[in-house]
Amino acid sequence: MTHTKAGSAKKNIRVKKGIYRKYLQEYIPLFYYALTSYGIYKEIKIAGNMNNDNFDGRILENGVEIEKIELSFPIEGKRENEEAKQLNEKGISNVYEFSTTKESAYLDLVFLKAEEKSTKDYSESTLIITLDLWPYFSLDDIDDMSTIYDFRDRLKTLKYIAKKVILFIPPCNSTEINTLGIIMNVYKS
Repeated sequence: MTHTKAGSAKKNIRVKKGIYRKYLQEYIPLFYYALTSYGIYKEIKIAGNMNNDNFDGRILENGVEIEKIELSFPIEGKRENEEAKQLNEKGISNVYEFSTTKESAYLDLVFLKAEEKSTKDYSESTLIITLDLWPYFSLDDIDDMSTIYDFRDRLKTLKYIAKKVILFIPPCNSTEINTLGIIMNVYKS
């Protein structure tokens, strides 16, 4: 029976059902943002928000809230869900071909979600827009980095109602660069 439960959990993680979605798209980015922003030497704790309040999590130092966080982690849900279902059913998935057109479409998706977030009142929070590099970009590629910086500048054209807005690139390991995450400032009130 244990094997069945483990297999079931793996399948739910792949399709990001229930708590797994919140964990993968909110708690993990929140953890790495806190680690990247505040380091490992402070008494920092994170607390996710399971309610529908106007924030996704909080960062605490010595038990005192120092920052509320609202996260935006746009994904290509349809593609990822199809791949996850294929993996769950067959153990393999179709190959997805990547191109600059698809990179551009992903950035448009992230921008659209940022635009939606920019109309909401997060004046008590930091808005973190997560840019998932994989499978589109590499920190080792000068052209990709230029595209990311241009995208950050594009995000700066929006008017936000937030304490600050961050473009956050989650941890990545590449040939040249290993990072716990990259923070790019977009806006500060």
